[in-house]
Amino acid sequence: MLVAESSPRFRNVFAFGPVADVAGYGHDSGFLPFNVDDDGEVAVRSPQYWLSSVKSPLWVIEGSHQGNISSLYAMQKATTNPNIHFLPVKGANHFDVLAPTNKLIAEKIRNDFGARTNIKMTTVELIDNFFKK
Repeated sequence: MLVAESSPRFRNVFAFGPVADVAGYGHDSGFLPFNVDDDGEVAVRSPQYWLSSVKSPLWVIEGSHQGNISSLYAMQKATTNPNIHFLPVKGANHFDVLAPTNKLIAEKIRNDFGARTNIKMTTVELIDNFFKK
């Protein structure tokens, strides 16, 4: 997600199951190579704090079961940035959403021509795609 915030040069950025705030992983998670008590360190690694800065089209995708669906909804509620598209996939989970959605995204990238991106996706499209796998 950071690349979508850093520059408008990316045609599209796709993020699967991100967390809104990395502090939620906790001290003992093994995921965080920094001091979780340092608010500055947490903020630069937590998307919820910089959603308004996203410049490239960003597609945030997560299955509705388990995983980080609450983070998707929290980030969706926290921003009105038109460059960000939040797509919860009902019936999928954090892992099984990946393969069918990656295939769909690859097809869309392959057909993305022109000076501006033509990629569009909807929640309904991703759900339909998930269940046809």
